Amino acid sequence: MRPEILRLSRVTQTERNNFVLRDINLHIFRGEIMGLVCRNPYGLDALLRLIQTNEPIYYGHVWFNETLTNSYRHSSMRPNKAAVIEARSKLLPNLSLADNIFVMRPGFRMRLIPEKRLERQVSMLMSDVEVSIPVSAAISQMSVYDRCVVELLRAKVAGAQLIVLLDLGNMIRSEYLERFHALVRRFAREGLSFLYICNRQIEAQVISDRIAIMENGRIQRVLMRMQWSRAQNDQKDEVQSGASPDTAAEANGAASVLELRGVTTEHLRGLTLTVRAGECVILRNMSRRANASLQGLLEGRAEPLGGSILLDGKKLSEYDKLLPARIPIIAENPVESMLFKNLSYPDNLCFLMEKKLPPWRSANRIRKKAVREYKDILGETLFAEDISALSPYELYNLVYYRVALVKPRAVLIIKPFAEADEELRAHAASLIRMLQANGIGVLVTTLSGSDGGLN
Repeated sequence: MRPEILRLSRVTQTERNNFVLRDINLHIFRGEIMGLVCRNPYGLDALLRLIQTNEPIYYGHVWFNETLTNSYRHSSMRPNKAAVIEARSKLLPNLSLADNIFVMRPGFRMRLIPEKRLERQVSMLMSDVEVSIPVSAAISQMSVYDRCVVELLRAKVAGAQLIVLLDLGNMIRSEYLERFHALVRRFAREGLSFLYICNRQIEAQVISDRIAIMENGRIQRVLMRMQWSRAQNDQKDEVQSGASPDTAAEANGAASVLELRGVTTEHLRGLTLTVRAGECVILRNMSRRANASLQGLLEGRAEPLGGSILLDGKKLSEYDKLLPARIPIIAENPVESMLFKNLSYPDNLCFLMEKKLPPWRSANRIRKKAVREYKDILGETLFAEDISALSPYELYNLVYYRVALVKPRAVLIIKPFAEADEELRAHAASLIRMLQANGIGVLVTTLSGSDGGLN
């Protein structure tokens, strides 16, 4: 029988007298790539801690490498041979590549470190797995892909038997993600086990042998390959590149609202596109640096090295200081990056509107206009004084309706589905369609094809 690396049997865990994991049953075989699709993040942190360390549990049993390591009767508190690769880097930027892979690992006891020998070992390791990262590469200057490769190699060298890959689709661009998948498959064939965690089933299907669906701290079901259905998974949160149905006729014959002609910066090369009123244009495989560069251009904080950007046929440089209200930016993870927790809901909602209008316009008149326009849509939430008590669903409304209130010609949305669970992805998609229906040109950037429900 195929040996198991990890088995969780009826595991239940509590935090602050609340159940965060309920009756979890999960097993991973040696050499298997197990997918875990989290429809919301509830209980995920607790599960990751259980996999890495045998902390006390409320009920159940945990086996690692077919040895009972944890139960409700006794917890050893010893770490398992498991590693996690996530957005937060585990590498030390002040140390060399060789030191990060070989020295900073459990069991390394040499007092005198032979740098040249370690560098030769790194070169041999890179050559063996067909990865081209210079031995002299600075950790702080590495791309996300290179950093993840180095962490994967370090985990393998350190003797990890299970590697957790957390939310890679929101970290690595699609062409590099395919290379990383190939490396994962190679190590799986050599007997290393993986738990691939993401929030979208279609992403997990690309790499996984089986997929578990987790929601609210429970494993709802485990799917084999023959049970996978892409169509059922995609129908909830789809945003099409093109015009909104309500504005399709106008968009087909309308002039462009936003136009980029051969725009070149340090991180953009000859970018050319046109966005019309009510149209959604999707830029795939945009790196974080490219997103930041595009954002700086549209906010008027930077000038392109080449090419031009036009808004309603005029160059951006010809507009006044109200440019942020003419082309608002909805940043990645907007609830954390765009809202002011010390301001009320109406103050947050009218923030852009107050920047757009001249100072002699009354702030009270602006708020009354917002109330009249959105009371039926937002309900009593519109009058909330403390937004920290609102749900993510309500906060997403606040972000997108703030933009809709200023009636911009175009909007840039950066990775709208990153780190959002299934319900929030569907809601964000509906809000994007709302902007399109209002005649706003929408430019969306994504890191990879798996970033949310963009098709």
